[in-house]
Amino acid sequence: MKRRTFGDQGKVSVLTLGGAGLMGGWGHVPDLDEAVATIRAAVEAGVNYLDVAPSYGSGGSERAVGAAFEGELPVGVRISTKVSLDRLSPGDASVIIERSLTASLERLRLTRVDMLLTH
Repeated sequence: MKRRTFGDQGKVSVLTLGGAGLMGGWGHVPDLDEAVATIRAAVEAGVNYLDVAPSYGSGGSERAVGAAFEGELPVGVRISTKVSLDRLSPGDASVIIERSLTASLERLRLTRVDMLLTH
């Protein structure tokens, strides 16, 4: 798998796994076992960047990553998740970000993510 430098994240695979389709973002809705198998197969094939979000399958993509690695991402695997700020007043942003990240980390079974993006 080819890798390229991605800012301070180091080398990431040129192919990544986006979480929108993992648990019903569109089309076929896989079950948790199928999503977990897909995640593990992607990482085994050299994918080292996973992109999930609370809105992908109502948190299902994050739960699938949590189930796939049981709180221990393989060495070198990076993960991003997102927070939606589209309906907030500026004063609400920090509270919403903290709550969203805390909930995401619980679903992912992790203590940190590599990137938190606005969605």
